[in-house]
Amino acid sequence: MQEANSPEEAFSKSYQTISDKEGQGIVGATALSFLAQDNQQMIVANAGDCRMIKVDPRGNVKQLTTDNNLDNKNEKERIKQKKGEIKNNYVLKQGQALAPTRTLGDHFFKDVGVIAEPEITFVEELPQNKNNFFVAASDGLWQELNNKQVGVLVKKAKNSKEAVQNLLGFLEKKKDKKLLGNLDNVSIIVLKNN
Repeated sequence: MQEANSPEEAFSKSYQTISDKEGQGIVGATALSFLAQDNQQMIVANAGDCRMIKVDPRGNVKQLTTDNNLDNKNEKERIKQKKGEIKNNYVLKQGQALAPTRTLGDHFFKDVGVIAEPEITFVEELPQNKNNFFVAASDGLWQELNNKQVGVLVKKAKNSKEAVQNLLGFLEKKKDKKLLGNLDNVSIIVLKNN
């Protein structure tokens, strides 16, 4: 942050720096980062299939990030312009497949349009909207629950810790009933705007 002219530039540079250090192979990761500035504005950076939503006290949900995959028209168009092969919502290259269109690492797919540049979102409504929950999570959560389902589980919570426990508890119950695989791809951060 100190070396950049803006938070947006800092996020972009840090994502690219991390991506460049991730070797030259097929391995990569998605990422979501955010910065709340003076409780006035939140800046969110997202590369991949992580997601952030806002849940108001009534349980209404607003998705704050865009999913970086082939369901996104702009992402799909960028891959096509780079002559990337697309099949069944995957970017294909020499027998390898990748679902997200923005990642850190995954250098094998860079020449077919997969980039590390994060999409940046500005959330301006922090001061006037108290008692909102902000849920940032990896795809392990969003593959099992949609935004509305997450909103229902989160709005019942008194605080951020309880909100995370509600989400993980639901996933654990689902796993015990054998409807869910392992939980190794679930990272969740919940903030409450008091």
